[in-house]
Amino acid sequence: PGDPTPDDMNASALAMGEGTPGERLLEGWWARSDVDGVWAVDHGGVLRLPAAIALDQVGLELLGHPARPGQAVDVAATGAGSITTRIDDVPADRPRLCFVNLPEPSADGCVRLSIRAVDPPTGQGELVQVRSVVDVLPAHGMGEVLAIARGSADLVCLRDGWHWAEDTGVWMAGEQATFRMRARGDLPAGTKVYLDLNAFDPKQQAVTARVDGEEVRLHRSRRHGHYVRLPHGAADDAVISFTIGVSHMISPSDAGASGDDRRLGALLREISIGRPAAETGSA
Repeated sequence: PGDPTPDDMNASALAMGEGTPGERLLEGWWARSDVDGVWAVDHGGVLRLPAAIALDQVGLELLGHPARPGQAVDVAATGAGSITTRIDDVPADRPRLCFVNLPEPSADGCVRLSIRAVDPPTGQGELVQVRSVVDVLPAHGMGEVLAIARGSADLVCLRDGWHWAEDTGVWMAGEQATFRMRARGDLPAGTKVYLDLNAFDPKQQAVTARVDGEEVRLHRSRRHGHYVRLPHGAADDAVISFTIGVSHMISPSDAGASGDDRRLGALLREISIGRPAAETGSA
């Protein structure tokens, strides 16, 4: 039936379960597949990624084996070159979205991934289950809104520095946290990107922003929350990197606000491009 295409991807994710188009990407020996995904062993299995569904980075939704919770694995990506990404902790109680860097594709237009245990188990046991391949940066354009909450496909834009997703958004887990977007259509310099973003304690925590490494003003709108302006604009298909900073972290339990002992920065709920979410009909 041929390779899967972006049209086969549901909300930017290509399922790897039994009978799905993602099964056509498997080469070599994999332990078994079921409705949720395919189980990798410590050798032989290769996941072939056509350039049509993966560029410089890809997301893998991984679930650890119950007998080896927290398994650390290396994902080797081989194309015109080779890049290995270490995943330090694959949980067994819930799937984790992991990001893998990719080299340029080989002559057949593909990159191949193999998964190996950092501390191999005795014998040939199942390591992790690959549940889906995720388009790391689907394109977004003027007037679009990204929902940052549990279950949203837009979570793939988040990079380092975030806690797990909740129904109300995602908290910063460190004093810096990053997200990326790919532009659909040209976004001129000065384009506003609105952020539904709130510090845990706005009176104590100062929040800052950078776009592609350049410090920018984090404006405050009474009606629509925070926004930044793109300092240089972005051409169609360009990747834009945003870094949110917070002056210091606060633990809700230490502050007497709740029993949550995490250290929190700011909570991100939504990102909208060009116009506030309330004016796009999405919120």
